[in-house]
Amino acid sequence: MNSAFQMAAPAVAAISTLSMLSSSATAGMVWTANQLADGQVRFSVGDTEGDIAAEYAINLSDISVDRGIRATLFADPSTGMQHLGLTWVDADGNPQSTSLEQHGVVPADWSTSRAKFSYRAQEILAGRGNAMNDNVVGQFDINPLSNVAARTELFSVVGTDDDQADASQMLAGDADASERVDVLDLLHVLSNFGRDCQDMTPCEGDADGNAVVDIDDILEVIQHLGDTAVATDNGPKRLLFWQPVGGSFHSAENHVHPQIYNDEDGWQANVNHRIGPVVDEIGAGTFDMFMWNVAGYWYDHDQTWPSGGTQSMIFEQVEKARQQRPGLVDYTPFAEFAHENDIDLYGYIGVPRCWDPSDQPRGGFVPQVDHGLSDNLNRFYGELFEHGFKGIGHDAAVELPEDSPWLSDMAPELQRRGMEVFIEACPRRSRPWLLGMSVVAEQRIWDRQPGTSPETYFTEEEIVAAGGRAIHVITWPLGMAPNDDGYDPDFNYNQWRYDISLQLLQEGKTVGVGLRGLQLAGFDIQALVDASRD
Repeated sequence: MNSAFQMAAPAVAAISTLSMLSSSATAGMVWTANQLADGQVRFSVGDTEGDIAAEYAINLSDISVDRGIRATLFADPSTGMQHLGLTWVDADGNPQSTSLEQHGVVPADWSTSRAKFSYRAQEILAGRGNAMNDNVVGQFDINPLSNVAARTELFSVVGTDDDQADASQMLAGDADASERVDVLDLLHVLSNFGRDCQDMTPCEGDADGNAVVDIDDILEVIQHLGDTAVATDNGPKRLLFWQPVGGSFHSAENHVHPQIYNDEDGWQANVNHRIGPVVDEIGAGTFDMFMWNVAGYWYDHDQTWPSGGTQSMIFEQVEKARQQRPGLVDYTPFAEFAHENDIDLYGYIGVPRCWDPSDQPRGGFVPQVDHGLSDNLNRFYGELFEHGFKGIGHDAAVELPEDSPWLSDMAPELQRRGMEVFIEACPRRSRPWLLGMSVVAEQRIWDRQPGTSPETYFTEEEIVAAGGRAIHVITWPLGMAPNDDGYDPDFNYNQWRYDISLQLLQEGKTVGVGLRGLQLAGFDIQALVDASRD
């Protein structure tokens, strides 16, 4: 199964919510998933004393064999909340999700490294932690077994008092999970010789990760004596391939360039014509993707800005594509390519309009409270979770007031599930509740807002210092875009895009730019990669 994540299609889910437990002085946190002989996968959160706070069962009778379930584990020491988020797709192709919570159980001094992983490596792709969210314990992409004769544990994660080696990043020959291969590993193999762990990871004495302790494990230890684990850098990259999928085309609803997506080739067109040639030149693991209007451009004739213009950046982009052009939200070939080439995916969709806009500068629409409810996560974001997107940007999100349901309900749920949340564009000082969130904006907006009015807008340095991330999208210079008063038809647009991207990267900033366009124009995009790594 691919970590870009092909979702499962479980059908009706039977839920059982039990009473919440009080905090225990001795019991540790536990997250589990078990597959039952009656055709269910049962998830639970509880403690090491065997008490279950909440559980949820997904029936497997309608699951497609090529789909799966994503489980995200979260623990917040500041609030004491233990959380398990589940996302899947039902038999009709509709994304679904639910959350399990237990309050008052996470110790104030606990960290996500203090969690012991155990899982069936053949059915599950596991990842520990999240570079942009310190409270995400891990994620599991689960491909359930076709059938089981008895209750079978798929994964178990237990909170401990001590830091744990990362079983999801196995070091060849490291039979005792010490993150070093030495003579103790050889002794560990010999003392467990003959053990069959039935695909559970970690497996005591298993030095080669095949869940059986045999002569091959002795050879694996000997081959790798002296090796040590190297911490992998799973953090976000500073160079992003910015790609306008739906664009903001007021003259053509849902226009998508056929080399990005078309109904015949689907997203394979993007791999063939746009992303693939860039990877061929600069290699894998060199950039991430930020896709603008990731589910296409859709008109919304019922919602207008005060000027009377149609609200173009609608929140329901994903939902409308699912209903009217479903291939547009089947990112499978593109997501698989991205995973294989170490490319994280970020998407951008419309503004959640769940607050009363009567006193807002960009008001004028009818409030839609359901935009802010976490129960609708699957409705507005389902396919983005399904295909392993790491973050989502939201149009005009700096207009959100402090009492917005999206800020209090939906955004925290996204973050608990490991999703980085971006607001657009730069937050004003009059809205301090937005400081600390990641920000995405065009470079000309950074120039115009905090660049010329730092007394009104938070600066990039303040945004980053508060824990957010800042992305500079390179489109046009301030005042020089087509239809702007300063537009010059002789302006060397590609040269400017390349130069400003290189400059910002050399300054240590994060940049989103159309890499394929620069490549076709003959620019040295490898230099951008090099600058992003300095």
